[in-house]
Amino acid sequence: MKKQRLIKNITDQIKEAQMKLGFVRESIRLYFPWDSFMVLLGETLEEEGSGIHSEDKLFPADGNCSETERKKQKRRILNELNGSAGFGTGGLGQVSFRESRGRVEVTIPPEGAEYVHREISDPPFLKAVIELFGTSHNPSVDDVCACFAEFSPDYVCCKIQDNDFDYVLYFQDEEIDPYYYCIKMEMGHTVYHRFIKEDYEKLVGLKELWQISFREQSFFSGKRQWTDWRSAVWRFSALEE
Repeated sequence: MKKQRLIKNITDQIKEAQMKLGFVRESIRLYFPWDSFMVLLGETLEEEGSGIHSEDKLFPADGNCSETERKKQKRRILNELNGSAGFGTGGLGQVSFRESRGRVEVTIPPEGAEYVHREISDPPFLKAVIELFGTSHNPSVDDVCACFAEFSPDYVCCKIQDNDFDYVLYFQDEEIDPYYYCIKMEMGHTVYHRFIKEDYEKLVGLKELWQISFREQSFFSGKRQWTDWRSAVWRFSALEE
């Protein structure tokens, strides 16, 4: 089975926690909603007959899959991942999977935590974000945008209407960073949460977004300067669940 995207997501979560809290050689438990877990597997597991082809085959959109069938399917997934030829993750060690209170509990052994700390470099953009939020408890959206702009002018910032977050920012080029950063400003504090694209789209659903386009090229006295200027237009964004 192909599991690269899930492995990458697990590694990214461990690295982010270590960058914020420091490294401790101990087991780590991560929890995934089943929908998110299946998205991470569904984009990488394509073998016919594996029982883990895609969300459509595991959880039919027509709703004909019974609760008993769902439980069997979930159990088969976990058994395959925990099997002898299951989650071969290299440096992460023997990762284990089980269902816990309706979610998937993923346990990474101490050697996996040490591997991420020792072998995985700090992502430059994530490092900049953590430093920004670590040096100020209430960075403005302009501050966050400036952080994005340091890495690429091709990013998007949207004001989210009627949601748990105020803004979402992401790069057009996923090679820089593939996550969607959702920003919340409340009572003098600014916090961020990052999501994979599919989780963000499900979170927002059909929402009216204020689209903010950024360009960073201007000229002054014949010399190129890099500044922010913004043009805002209304856009209705129909995001698929």
